Amino acid sequence: MKQSILVAALLAVAFKAMGQKLNLPGVVTETDPPAQPMPPEREPLDILNCQFPNLIGEPDIEALFEAELLAPGITSVRTPVAMGECRARIIGLINEAGWTFTREHNYWRAEGPGLPYAYAAPLHQRKGHVVRLDGDAGGKDPATLNGFGGTLYHVDTPAGLADLAKTLRQVAADQ
Repeated sequence: MKQSILVAALLAVAFKAMGQKLNLPGVVTETDPPAQPMPPEREPLDILNCQFPNLIGEPDIEALFEAELLAPGITSVRTPVAMGECRARIIGLINEAGWTFTREHNYWRAEGPGLPYAYAAPLHQRKGHVVRLDGDAGGKDPATLNGFGGTLYHVDTPAGLADLAKTLRQVAADQ
C-alpha cells in the first residue's frame, strides 16, 4: 500500500515536470493545492520534500525506483546484477554529465566526475540539508574542498534529486 502511494505521488511529480497535471487526492506539489480537500485529521503529503523510504529487503521495488528517477528526468537502466543496499537492478544515469545514481536504504547515492564549486556552492545553499556532499549528515560545505567540486552526494528527497539533476545538466550544457 505504502509503495503504491509513493509511485502515484512520484508519477504526479513526473507529470508536473512535463507540464501536465495528474490530480490525486491528498498529494500536493510545491505550488499545486490538493485535488480534493483532505479530512481535517490528515495533512496533505508533500511529496517533494518527503524523505525517500527505507526499502531494504522489500520485494518488487524496482518500479518505484524507476518512478523516483523518472520524476526528475534521470534515465533509469536495468543492470544484470542487483546493486546498492536495496539490492535492485535499477540505476540512474545522467550520461551527458557522467553521473550515476544507486538507490541505498533511504537516499540516492550520486557519483560522478565532480561538481565544480561554482555550481556546488549554490546547490549547497538551496538543498545542502538533503543533497549531502560526501554523504555528510552535518551538511558538509563545498568550500571545504578548496575550490573543487564534490564527486559524491547522498540525496534524501525527490526535490533534492530534481535539483541535483538540474544542476548536473546545467554543468554539462555549460562545458
